[in-house]
Amino acid sequence: MNRSRAGARSAEAPGRGRRARSAPGVLIRRRALLGAAAGATAGLLGGCGERANKVPFWFAYGGKNREALLALVSRFNTEQPQHALSPVFQGDYFELLAKLRTAIHAERAPALTQAGAFEGGDTRPLYAMPFNRSTPIAYINGSVLDELGLAPPTTWDELETFARAATRGSGADRRYGFSCPIDWWFWVAMVAQAGGDLVGPDGRFTLGGSAGVEAVRFMQRLVYELEVMRAPAGRDYSAWDFQKGEFLAGRVAMIWNSTAFVRSLEENAPFKVVCARLPKKVRFGVPTGGTLFVVPKGAPPAWREAAAAFLAFMARPDTSNEFATKTGYIPVTRAGAETLATSGYYETHANDRVALDQLADVRPWPWSKALFRVQREVVQSRLEACVLSRTDAEKSLAEALVAIEEGS
Repeated sequence: MNRSRAGARSAEAPGRGRRARSAPGVLIRRRALLGAAAGATAGLLGGCGERANKVPFWFAYGGKNREALLALVSRFNTEQPQHALSPVFQGDYFELLAKLRTAIHAERAPALTQAGAFEGGDTRPLYAMPFNRSTPIAYINGSVLDELGLAPPTTWDELETFARAATRGSGADRRYGFSCPIDWWFWVAMVAQAGGDLVGPDGRFTLGGSAGVEAVRFMQRLVYELEVMRAPAGRDYSAWDFQKGEFLAGRVAMIWNSTAFVRSLEENAPFKVVCARLPKKVRFGVPTGGTLFVVPKGAPPAWREAAAAFLAFMARPDTSNEFATKTGYIPVTRAGAETLATSGYYETHANDRVALDQLADVRPWPWSKALFRVQREVVQSRLEACVLSRTDAEKSLAEALVAIEEGS
């Protein structure tokens, strides 16, 4: 697939140990295939011509976001029936990744898939295009803001003030002021806000140093000392879903979650939903989230042609805007974002603008094949132990750094 067929520009990736951010509207030409997420990129695909009648596209997530994507796939197939793109739901991001790794080793990978991380700038080409890009944002019960006469918090101190004022009642009738999943993604945001970064200038993991510890202790303070933060039950996306349910039920006044759920929460809340950028400690900072479309190497020609045609279709400003406005994800073309701005869309949909503006606060992910392992095997369980069981933050993160070095 060349850039003219994909209908977007290309950019070279920096090498390992450096950082890069992916701008909306850019077809990214990297020199790796799955990298940090997959951990193995050799021997991709093989002869799969017998399956060429159906062009498999693997995707993740459900609900309103799935509906929006499937509607676009259906429209693509109607406009270009010769390609017959066949979407296959593969669970959440983690489940899709596990299945994709297995398929790659078996030389049975799909024509197109979603993936979220890449590594290496000097090994082999990669072709990808931004798709469902996100940042974490704050969702606030507008009725509570009116009740308290407060504005959305812009600092950690203001967040604490809001959470204390919004917390009311006890037992089953308790309303918590704040809730955040005990999750790597949100902790990384807090690390950035406290002035830290996951890696140092030499590319080695630091986990934010003192800022990483401060981020954990801030959550511990909200949960245990002030008792104003609801720590969601469950792990991974089940915790996210539980938290959103508590917010919609009025049992939490403010949550941090992905911009992916703007439309869903707006449409289901019995109150006005107000979105805001995440607050700062010493600076504003957030990570990016979501995935990119990735075309695996070695697919049959008919599959590659279909994948290229679909990426060109999804890169159109009108198409990418349709997905963004139906969900809350960030528009992935500059032309699309400009169209929404000049048309007055953001004047009537202010919540949609938050994540787009918050791109100015993004701290890029490090380029490292160890990133996924560090997240899933090293840090996540320690975050849960610290916030849910009050394990010492400094000791836990020091142990995490040792585990990272031993596994490198």
